[in-house]
Amino acid sequence: MIDQSSRYSATGTTVFIRADGSAVPCLKRRFLPQLPDSGSATMVKVGPADRLDLIAARLIGDPLQFWQIADANAALDPFELAQPGKQVVIPPLRFQQKGQP
Repeated sequence: MIDQSSRYSATGTTVFIRADGSAVPCLKRRFLPQLPDSGSATMVKVGPADRLDLIAARLIGDPLQFWQIADANAALDPFELAQPGKQVVIPPLRFQQKGQP
């Protein structure tokens, strides 16, 4: 079961059939969503000790939502965003946190 706040929650599943005929369930390909417009996003400068999960924890409230920041910056590799001095886009929150209304 995929959690509702997961980046894969809306991708759906499919079945891959191996050469021996056995079926392997797997996720469908995930495409990056449309980038947020500049009016609904916040820019943040990455600090020397920052990692994307720490930025997500501080600004989104959940370190597991680092992928939302990666998506908003069209980054397939989140490590490329964690460069000190780099400006990154923080998108508007797309998911309610557990325990929040």
